[in-house]
Amino acid sequence: MGFDSFFIDHKTEKQLKSYVRSKVHISLILHTDIRWLSRGRVLNRVLELKEELKTFFQEERHDIFIKLLENSTWCLKLSYLADIFIKLNELNLSMQGRLEGIVTSVNKIKGFQRKLKSWKSAVQKDDVSNFPSLQQPGYKGLGTVKNLILNHLEQLREAVDMYFPSLSTEKLDWIVSPFELADMAEELDFTAIERDEFLDMSADSSLKVKFERVT
Repeated sequence: MGFDSFFIDHKTEKQLKSYVRSKVHISLILHTDIRWLSRGRVLNRVLELKEELKTFFQEERHDIFIKLLENSTWCLKLSYLADIFIKLNELNLSMQGRLEGIVTSVNKIKGFQRKLKSWKSAVQKDDVSNFPSLQQPGYKGLGTVKNLILNHLEQLREAVDMYFPSLSTEKLDWIVSPFELADMAEELDFTAIERDEFLDMSADSSLKVKFERVT
């Protein structure tokens, strides 16, 4: 049973809002059938409004939700998920925009893969500084949640590897440094016509000036 089984009517939503008006977030997102990109924000808001939610559930006599919010293990899981979804959000958003290209996107995914390995290594040493939501007041360690987090980070790394099995920008270096690689045109993976076009472009001094201005 989850929060989605309770947040179903407008009256209940209005009642809940009255408990959180003293917070930065006047309203709480109540619908859990949302895009995954928003889930990190939702989970963070649940953490921020935990005491208000407990008060609300006590008055409404929803004991199952009170037990969840008072369960330190459950809250640690929630905190970790809030942080990991935020990191996924940031990665996704960084790869959007008019100026984003294949080279920069590949580099960001490769960087994220390395971060997953680094985060796992840190958690193994009980260092959770990469996950600020875990460092709540009264934090006394991960306990049994530690292995769950380690397993999830490894599964996430494997999933990224599966969806992007051959990330490499080696053959795309000419995009990053087109004017510096002009003398290596013969080594680039071009057809004869493409090579001629590349050499014409790399010899254009006005293009070189424009390129340097925007990079």
